[in-house]
Amino acid sequence: HNIIVADAAQAGPLSRKADPDDWEAALKTAIDARLGRYEGDKYFHIGTHVDAYVLAIPGVPLVATPKSVLIISVNASATNNFGFAIHLLILPYPFALR
Repeated sequence: HNIIVADAAQAGPLSRKADPDDWEAALKTAIDARLGRYEGDKYFHIGTHVDAYVLAIPGVPLVATPKSVLIISVNASATNNFGFAIHLLILPYPFALR
């Protein structure tokens, strides 16, 4: 399962507005593309919540190049062979998508 929730996403200062449905569709597609190809004995459940974002206002090249930021929370669990959920802890770690 790949569940995305973006209904309570907060827009940061000087951010352009974004529709929660657009966030959900974009993240679902990106996570499915990266994790959907893996096969194995366990079934994983991934829950993603969009906490906040800042969508940069387009700048003038060579003068200002504003950056965008996305803050998310991710929870994951795996189902073992007996049908019990095993919860995985994912610590927040800042990283840049390029």
